[in-house]
Amino acid sequence: MAVYVTGDTHGNAASFKARLSLYNFNEDDYVIICGDFGAEYGGQVFSSIKKVCKKYPCTFIILRGNHDTRYWRDHEGQEGWQTIQNGHFLVQNKYPNIWYVRDEGDILLIEDKLILFIPGAWSIDGVYRKMNHKIFELEEKLTQDEFDNLSLLLDEFDNQVDYIIGHTYPIGVEDKLKYLFLEGYTGIIDKFMENNIQDLLDKTQFKKYIFGHMHDDKILDDKHVLLYHQIIDLEMLQ
Repeated sequence: MAVYVTGDTHGNAASFKARLSLYNFNEDDYVIICGDFGAEYGGQVFSSIKKVCKKYPCTFIILRGNHDTRYWRDHEGQEGWQTIQNGHFLVQNKYPNIWYVRDEGDILLIEDKLILFIPGAWSIDGVYRKMNHKIFELEEKLTQDEFDNLSLLLDEFDNQVDYIIGHTYPIGVEDKLKYLFLEGYTGIIDKFMENNIQDLLDKTQFKKYIFGHMHDDKILDDKHVLLYHQIIDLEMLQ
């Protein structure tokens, strides 16, 4: 049994199928997608990527990104959906091996690994999407109350977890990511999420912070790992 992590899929079923085909997963394995799964967004459903996941024996754990709907908000209590694992995951009955982390984040024990999940991010294309009446998730970021609740949850675990998996980066590593920023956009980026994530990291003991959002694969330093196409076994990050 193993716990794997990978980056954004954006609903691209063909690309994700190609990535998964390189691995021999079994029913005891977990694959965590750290945001922008892209199965549902802006009221639209893209089922192809769900169908890809259903063909594999492993369990897919979905962290909400900025290009995801709030799955719990939209489906909790809805016919065809249920909560499992004492209310920590939401599952669509049609796709029982796709488990959605709570919209506001959570601390979960996956196998023997205690993981803090931090969903959401700010969309740099948000203004364009809204002005041109394209689909957009208005509640893409965590709120301050949601961050405060995650902080209180960490207190219950004595501010110690094994891993932290977020969609976007903590502000402390921004300088290491500027090669990915679009020219002229640096000054307008909303850094509410990144600053609040850093506050959580500053109070927490953890092995690695793993995130997506920036569309690259890179080990930034001994604590921070950026993922996109790579699928990494958490044991390999020790």
